Amino acid sequence: MTDAPDYGSYSLADLEDALRHIDKDRYPDRVKLIEAEIAQRLHDLENPPPAAKKESKPKIRLKRNWISGLLVLVIGFSLAGFAGKMQESNALKDTTVFEDALFFARENAEVQGAIGDSITPGMFISGAMSQEEDWSKGWPPRMKEAGNLSIPISGPNGSGILNVSGAKSDEVWEFSKLEVVVEGAEKPIDLIDRTQVVQAKKKPGKKRGGWGGKKWGGKSGEKLSEVDQLKQSSAYKDALFYAKNSASVVAALGQPIENSEPTDVSYSSERIFGQGPPKTKGSTSFKTTLTGQQGQATLTVTGKQDGPVWEFSKLEVQLDTTTIDLITDTEMIEAPLATEDAKS
Repeated sequence: MTDAPDYGSYSLADLEDALRHIDKDRYPDRVKLIEAEIAQRLHDLENPPPAAKKESKPKIRLKRNWISGLLVLVIGFSLAGFAGKMQESNALKDTTVFEDALFFARENAEVQGAIGDSITPGMFISGAMSQEEDWSKGWPPRMKEAGNLSIPISGPNGSGILNVSGAKSDEVWEFSKLEVVVEGAEKPIDLIDRTQVVQAKKKPGKKRGGWGGKKWGGKSGEKLSEVDQLKQSSAYKDALFYAKNSASVVAALGQPIENSEPTDVSYSSERIFGQGPPKTKGSTSFKTTLTGQQGQATLTVTGKQDGPVWEFSKLEVQLDTTTIDLITDTEMIEAPLATEDAKS
């Protein structure tokens, strides 16, 4: 007994392990001590003293859990904000104005002297881009772009901010502001003469669809009217597709159904650049006459575009005695005609 370990210092798990592995025939007294200690521990767990019941440990645990939950939410929002900022920066970096501005900064001797030869952009950049179609010079339309970026740059000798503002004309960016603010310097390094506009001809930016690189068909110099813009849009083709393949319209007019030139036309569409990927926004309204073997009707359309798909607020066919609302009357004929069958 005097040589027995102090089982009172053992944990319950240690006591159970000792009981499993002890030589019960050689140390029967120790076995009784272990069993008694285990029984006492189990009794204490099942019957805690009154003072233990009044302790505020559960409240402390709840408080800690509340703090942990708050930390998880804060971290989650931070990661979401980081991902959004990264997506915005990557979209701005994938532009010709970013590439051309960075090219001029790297080629400038004064910037090289202040920052170093190996100039790299930072992870996050800020700014905005805008783009719209310019039909003032006829067909094909030209893409008018404008940009305003603030680009962190660094090199072996220092760091700074490359600020650029400009507009794009005929696939060439013209900068109205192009300067590097070097950290610790008294004044920025102006990369252009303020009385002129520098054109990025040494290293033209890449052409990309939607960023000024979209290919257009048609003859050069041919003026494209608002009606012609509408007729090339998915809004026009989709509206005619729904009308010509509606089971109710086909039952009333018969097949084939032809359409006249659109009238009362209003159409606009532009690409918006800012946070995240570029987005197309547009609006339209028009009318056209549908003619089938059994009669005529008027198709009236109103819709908006906020992304890749047009949403129609009005899409109806007016017959002599009734009106078919194609937004709610969605039953189509069994073999729909292709969209290209719409008469242009």
